[in-house]
Amino acid sequence: MLKINPISIKHGLPDIINAVNRILDVDVSIYDELFFAEAISRRLTETSIKTASAYLEYLSKNPAEAKLLADSCPFSRPLSLCFYYQDLCH
Repeated sequence: MLKINPISIKHGLPDIINAVNRILDVDVSIYDELFFAEAISRRLTETSIKTASAYLEYLSKNPAEAKLLADSCPFSRPLSLCFYYQDLCH
């Protein structure tokens, strides 16, 4: 199974975040981008989609995917923990 690097989808991240916000009527942009990118990477692998743009198209045709993506995100982690790990990476 091909694993997608979260960094490789960074350019498409804002569009995916906007689509999820619109579909779920929830602002997921408040969460750490790295965690969100990791969740997208997992969903790309699980759906056998290779690019962020193809995933965005898939999201628009399959709104239920937005819920699957949101459910796979580590949003339950406190934001302070997100910032802690982000600081470790820089």
